[in-house]
Amino acid sequence: MIVENRPGAASILGAAQMARARPDGYTLAQLPAAAVRVKLLQRLAYDTVRDFTPIANITCYPYGLVCRKDRFPGGWAQLVAEARRRPGALAVGNTGANNTPHVGMLDLAQREGIELNHVAFRGDADGNQALLGGHIDTMADASSLGGFVDGGQARWLHVWSVRRLRYWPDAPMLIDLG
Repeated sequence: MIVENRPGAASILGAAQMARARPDGYTLAQLPAAAVRVKLLQRLAYDTVRDFTPIANITCYPYGLVCRKDRFPGGWAQLVAEARRRPGALAVGNTGANNTPHVGMLDLAQREGIELNHVAFRGDADGNQALLGGHIDTMADASSLGGFVDGGQARWLHVWSVRRLRYWPDAPMLIDLG
């Protein structure tokens, strides 16, 4: 087995290379949701329906919104109230424009009728450092933030799941928050 990692451009680079590959029955790709979703935002060199055949969903990790331990003691409701008082002032980090955390937070902000300042980072490491350093108010990401929650440096404001998370059963789910 040969593994070739092709990151970049919200997974478009790797997906485009896969779409150009000769269909031999042996070449497989693991594509994140971004490689499929981005077609809604721009023209691509591939067609996700025509050029790929889904086989299995092999990974699933929780997404959510994390803040420093001392920020928003009133939870999500406090963040929403502060965002209403100061439109665009709260900085929400994510791991890149148009990825799941970014689009998810855009949707939540629209549903709540609030305006947030979205800050895209090159990856979760940069965003996590900005969060812990107090340069942003919150970070929307996957479970990479869990270590900071476990270490007491941060806490979940909410997680985007349909059932309690095994590792963080006390993390509020969006359904809990209405």
